[in-house]
Amino acid sequence: MALLMGITTMIRIMSKIPRKLTEAAFYDCSVQCESAKMVPPGVSMQYHMALIKRVAELEEKVTVLSVKPSMPKEKEELLNATLNRVQSLEQELAASKKALDEAFTRHDELQASIEKKMKKKKKFVSHLNSDAASPRFLCSLTKFKNLVA
Repeated sequence: MALLMGITTMIRIMSKIPRKLTEAAFYDCSVQCESAKMVPPGVSMQYHMALIKRVAELEEKVTVLSVKPSMPKEKEELLNATLNRVQSLEQELAASKKALDEAFTRHDELQASIEKKMKKKKKFVSHLNSDAASPRFLCSLTKFKNLVA
C-alpha cells in the first residue's frame, strides 16, 4: 500500500514539473520583452569618452601586471642555493630534535634508576640502624672500614 502511494505521489509531482518550467520560461520571455520596450536613460558624450579612457588605462595596467618579469640567472641560482640550505637546516633540526628526545628518555630512565637505588639505600640504612647494636654488625663495620682505609 505504501509503495502504491509513493508511486502515485511521484507521478503527480512529475506531471506538475513540466508545467512549472514552461510557465517560468513564458514569464522570463515577457519580462525580457517588457524590458526591451523601456527607453534607456541618456548618456552624455563626455561621460562616454571618460569611461572609454578609464577602460583603456585599466587595460594597459592589466597588460603591464600580467607580463611576468624574468629573473636573472644569478638571482635564480642564489635562490636555489638558499632553498637547498634551508632544506639541509631542516634536516639537521629534525636530527637534533630526535637526539634531544632520546636524551630526555635516557635522562628519565637514569633518574628512575637513581630513585630506585636511593629507595634501596634508605631501606638498607634503616635496616642497619635497627641492627646497630648487634655484635655481628659492629664486626662487619670494622672489616669494611679496614678495607676502605
